[in-house]
Amino acid sequence: MRRMLATAAALLLGSLPMIAGASTTPPTPPELGSDDPALQQQVLADEEIRHERVVLEAGHIDLGPRLVAGDWRLLARDDTAALENGKPVWRELSDVVLRVRDQAILELPDDPLYAFTGAQPGERVWVVPQTEVPGVVWLGWSTQHPEVVSAIQRGVTMRFERAQRLDGDGRMSLFIQPGNFAEPQVLFDGSQPADVWVDLNTHTHANWVFTAAGTYAVDLKILADGVDGQPRSADARLIFAVGDETDAQAAFPAQPSDTPSATASGQSAASEAPAAEPTRPAANNTHSPQTEPASPGNPTTWIVGAAVGVVATAAIVGFILIRRRQGAIERAVFDE
Repeated sequence: MRRMLATAAALLLGSLPMIAGASTTPPTPPELGSDDPALQQQVLADEEIRHERVVLEAGHIDLGPRLVAGDWRLLARDDTAALENGKPVWRELSDVVLRVRDQAILELPDDPLYAFTGAQPGERVWVVPQTEVPGVVWLGWSTQHPEVVSAIQRGVTMRFERAQRLDGDGRMSLFIQPGNFAEPQVLFDGSQPADVWVDLNTHTHANWVFTAAGTYAVDLKILADGVDGQPRSADARLIFAVGDETDAQAAFPAQPSDTPSATASGQSAASEAPAAEPTRPAANNTHSPQTEPASPGNPTTWIVGAAVGVVATAAIVGFILIRRRQGAIERAVFDE
């Protein structure tokens, strides 16, 4: 019974994955259906790129590749802007700080499956969840821009090169909870670089976990091979201001001073050395309008995007828990 409750607590975290490198011959991700309306969206070719500094602390944001005047870039698609002008906008990551409010705090379950987060059982962590929670920023990634879909072969590799708290000790990790009481699947545990394979024309959300309040920098690279045979590569830095007491405006200088690099020549993006041990976990919480799953891509990277999202009832209950500010709700859930 205790084990069952611990597993349920894991789902409440909202998705924490398996350590990269756990298997060299993992199974092919299953098809899970496409019945999660929260992941269904249309990305239009004429969505503008804005150049202004913003702090985003609630609503839907996706990381995604763009071709900007022929240059390969990693940008943020800000869906909250649609509330103002009816359309989402894209932003340079150097113009964005993602604020994770204390409303995102929950306690880590007493389960060794979540040791990869670096937090101890019962400790508070800040979680940007894979299912949207009102008042908490909802961060995912998308490969749905029409120009990208037409210009790139099969998919992209999203490389998490490094994550660090800039003003003290703290750790960031990224995982997916498949639901149905499955084990969490780690995409990036914060200790070493990791690659995530993302099929074209897909939209995915995962859980971002932070062990302490403060300013975090996540260095990313987006790699792909064009239909013209040319490799594409771009770097960017993502900044999080975690906790109500963290000054989000002061986090902007944490961005690197140079412009994110973009290349369209050199060694193939698919042939670059992998950033982590080979593992291909099952994946969910991804939507794709494709009728057939894309080919698996580089077997040395995580595969995200070959399955579509289904949110288990237990996971939904867990995300409700994320919003709680009192321990009573948590006790009620564990008593279920």
